[in-house]
Amino acid sequence: MIAIRRFDEEAAWIAALIDDMLGAVLSAESENRRAVLCLAGGSTPGPVYTAAAAALAARPALRAGPVALVIGDERAEPRSPSERNETMIRGAFSAAVGAGAAEIAGWRLEGGPDGAVAAMAAALRRLRAGRPAGSPTFDRCYLGLGADGHTAGVFPGTSAALSSAVAVACLAPEEPRARVSLSLPSLASARGTRFIVRAAGKESALRRLAAGDPGCPAVAAAAPDAVAFVLGRA
Repeated sequence: MIAIRRFDEEAAWIAALIDDMLGAVLSAESENRRAVLCLAGGSTPGPVYTAAAAALAARPALRAGPVALVIGDERAEPRSPSERNETMIRGAFSAAVGAGAAEIAGWRLEGGPDGAVAAMAAALRRLRAGRPAGSPTFDRCYLGLGADGHTAGVFPGTSAALSSAVAVACLAPEEPRARVSLSLPSLASARGTRFIVRAAGKESALRRLAAGDPGCPAVAAAAPDAVAFVLGRA
């Protein structure tokens, strides 16, 4: 069951997500390791990330090293740099990166989709080094939710994303179509999944999420501890 938390005010929505993120970081620190967070792109999480960056930058230096921020998916052939998720995430987290409190693992697109997928798989292996076998890759996975139930770069009918691969090349139903994304099993390898959602146009997808609809990619991407933080109502 995926819980739905509703917020009527943006400030309360952001504050709840920041508390959740900092809680995940503190939990990792208590185990003497750095936190690893997976992040969605798009416009919705921008203000959340900016507030999170300020909170991370204000904290004392982390003994285990900066928080690792992994970009969950990317447009493989963006029409301009502004369309890249990495552009938004680097801008939003600039305060934390500048303070040495966070570092970002993005997609290396210069080798094309296949090269980007291979490079991201290698980056995740490095982040997992030293962890017990079978332990989750991410302390938190922060995902978006499309009106069609898609999440990250995984759209309905993308069977390759269910494979055992760490990351996959996918096609979106609209331009720019070529995407690279962590696979659904990779996204679900988290101590907790948090969907960051603005309600407008998403109520049908939220109902499918709450019901555990197996045809909804976001359901397959969710860890057992999953909550949708929803701003507003349709």
